[in-house]
Amino acid sequence: MSTPQTEQWLRQQYRWMRLGWPLGILTGGLATTLALSWKLHPSWTKIERWQHLPAWWAGGVGLTVIAAFVVWLVRSHSLARTAQKLDATLNAKNRIETAAALRHDTSPIARVQREETDGFLSHTPVRPHRWPLFLLAAAIFLLLLGHFVTLVCWTRPWVRPVVVAPKTPPPAALPKASITWKTPEAETKASPIEEVPLQAVADSATGLRDLVLEMEVNGEPKLKVPVGIPELSKKGSHAIDASIYLDQLEVQPFDIVSYHLRAQRIDPRALPTTNSPVQFIQVKPFREDIAEIPGGDGNSGQALIAALKVAQLRLIKENFLLGHTDLGHENPGWRKENTRVGTDQAALDTKTGEVIQQLIELGAPAEIVHLITQTRPFMADAAKKITATQNQPAQVPQGKALGLITEVEKFFVKVVAKGRGKPPKGPEDPFKRQQELELKQRFETKAGELDLLVKEQIRLAGDLSQVDAEPTPAATPEAKKNPNTIDGTFPERETQISQRVGALLNGKVFTAEIVGHLTQGRDAAMNALRMLDAADVPAAREPAALTARELKLALEAMNRQGQEEAKKQLAEAMKNLNDAAYDARSAAGQKSQESAQEKVDQAAKKAAETRAALAEAAARQQETGSAEAAARMMELAKALNDKDLQKALDELRKHPRDEAPGQTAATRLDALAERAAKTRAPGPLSPEQLAKLIQQMERTQANMQRLAENGLKPNSDQPGTGKDSEGQGQGSEGQGKGSEGQGQGQGGGGNGGSASTTQLDEFADQLMNELQQESLAVEDEVPQGSALHAAIKTAPRDITSGFGRFQKVYPIIETPLQGAIALLRAHLQTMQRQYQLTTADPALAPAAYRGAVADYFEWLSRDYSATPIPTEATPTPTP
Repeated sequence: MSTPQTEQWLRQQYRWMRLGWPLGILTGGLATTLALSWKLHPSWTKIERWQHLPAWWAGGVGLTVIAAFVVWLVRSHSLARTAQKLDATLNAKNRIETAAALRHDTSPIARVQREETDGFLSHTPVRPHRWPLFLLAAAIFLLLLGHFVTLVCWTRPWVRPVVVAPKTPPPAALPKASITWKTPEAETKASPIEEVPLQAVADSATGLRDLVLEMEVNGEPKLKVPVGIPELSKKGSHAIDASIYLDQLEVQPFDIVSYHLRAQRIDPRALPTTNSPVQFIQVKPFREDIAEIPGGDGNSGQALIAALKVAQLRLIKENFLLGHTDLGHENPGWRKENTRVGTDQAALDTKTGEVIQQLIELGAPAEIVHLITQTRPFMADAAKKITATQNQPAQVPQGKALGLITEVEKFFVKVVAKGRGKPPKGPEDPFKRQQELELKQRFETKAGELDLLVKEQIRLAGDLSQVDAEPTPAATPEAKKNPNTIDGTFPERETQISQRVGALLNGKVFTAEIVGHLTQGRDAAMNALRMLDAADVPAAREPAALTARELKLALEAMNRQGQEEAKKQLAEAMKNLNDAAYDARSAAGQKSQESAQEKVDQAAKKAAETRAALAEAAARQQETGSAEAAARMMELAKALNDKDLQKALDELRKHPRDEAPGQTAATRLDALAERAAKTRAPGPLSPEQLAKLIQQMERTQANMQRLAENGLKPNSDQPGTGKDSEGQGQGSEGQGKGSEGQGQGQGGGGNGGSASTTQLDEFADQLMNELQQESLAVEDEVPQGSALHAAIKTAPRDITSGFGRFQKVYPIIETPLQGAIALLRAHLQTMQRQYQLTTADPALAPAAYRGAVADYFEWLSRDYSATPIPTEATPTPTP
């Protein structure tokens, strides 16, 4: 056995005396805790229900660590103290303590003392404690590893447990609420000082509060008018009656006024507002007589700008709906629709660039090109915001883009007024040259070509639908010369139809709706032709039927648009002929021969311009519109070329201050004006037409009543700038007192505007002309219609026009007007649908025809007048 060195031996004894007990306690405690844990769960499987095991486990480990730490603190003595204990144990008479004290001393005496101590220890039986400490440390490491392995096996963190979500009660459903418009239509027109009555229906499950009518002009917020209806606080359906007074908004011709209703649902939670759809009013000039864009092809330029406006209006409405719906942005349907609207807005930006290039090629003024160019950044900004689901912020650039497009229309008015445009030129006096008015043959026109293609494609689809359809022989030379048929084999007939449809598209004479149907029809015809070329007649049936459907829709759209244009043209003709009659009648009352002659010349000029405009419009209708409308307008144009009318006007020219010839000419012009009014809608009115006519008459009545009561406060200044424009209450949103004054409800809002004398005269004339058209339209519908028209005809004529005549006429026609509207309302409720619908299996119809059948039944099922809201006194009828 080697003799241990004193210092090394002393340090081994020191470590053992200090760490032996703590390590022993750790070893025993960890072993006991692990054994107890395995006794509670004697398995390597994962523990699903731990119960008290974690507490026992954590408690055992914790107590073990605490006990070992306390013992370590108690036995934490110095090296000298350890030497003293060893001296006492070994009876070394302070040898070990002295060696420990002198362990760093290098003197001879210290060296001799250490050597003597080494000799003493070499004869003393003392065990070294190096290996027990190592074994205890190793045991502690293995026990800690055992605890870790046990914890991993019992928890298995790599296996995710199936967590059953606790059953929580679903949140209370949001109360349903909606605000829908009844009148007016989504897009309408009104003059700058007109009242536009509004009717809506609010339906809610808990009631509504804080109903507000919000209005914007060209995309800029203008007015927020509170609408006080106490019944809205109750659940159920409630009618909303309000009005927009355009003179309060200080609008100009061609401005776009957008408006909607919003309210808050009554609920303790903070819910989004309930909004109605957004609607639009275009402010029209009192006399709509500007029809061309200066510096180029006016009709093409107008069509381009109109297309941009229609597209931007549609996108504003769709984005408004997306921004105010209760659907969350995470809803797949909402996201899909939002992506489509954002893509369409970006596409409109690209299309605007193409329009700018076309306007440049048409030679449009630089001001117009500049205004349209400014819309593109707003459209691009709106597209980005919509795509980023920032729908409400996107409404601002959308409105600004629409406002700039509106500025273009205003610019048209200005350039024509300044003489820079090319106003329509009528013949000096068509009565001096008796010329026959004739229309082109229908088959020689684009519209006639479309008529033929529809007929022949329907015939071809019918031939293909036969079970035993056989290829027909090639067309004979005689058949090919017949302009009213398309004969030959199936592929030859389909080839001719597709080629002739393509020729119609290349002509660029139809509107976007018609072009869309023609394009789809041509594509379907090409598909049918490919099947026919492959001799696969059954496969060609469906695309051939689709071609017939699309061409028929294009024809219907052409005729419908032609009828609408004809109504506008005939309304303008009636107005001009009424003005001509007023001029002819008032010539005798003029103070001088010159002023009387001037009135006669004005009457003759208006009659001549009306005749020329009707003839031109009839020719246009014959080319690309309704043949029936073209015939009606041409017949009226021929009536204006009548010899008796020419003779009456010639006699009036010779004696302008005589009352008899003036009355004769005026009577003939009045008769022609009535004929124009009746020609607008020949035959009995449909439910849809009657409902629309009632709305127009109610709107005319509201404006007449307002005009009769206060005259819109006539003022020689510009409209909307009078001192009374500030008297409507406190403004909101900082838009200024004059334009933002709102009043405390809808009742006082109508008296705040002001208008110049000229505007009052023009507005009064407009209302009288509108009422005369409406009275003629309903003359055959209800007895009161005839009484209303008779009252208008027999009204005083000592004042020919303007606000002065209106003040004398209105008291006479007020009662017949109210009676006519009431009878028309009752008449509309009694009108029945023409057909009895039955349920059938859709699978029985061929796939190619289902779309057309669905469209047809949808048209039949429309309700043109909403059912009155039931009250407690009038229970809802059961079907």
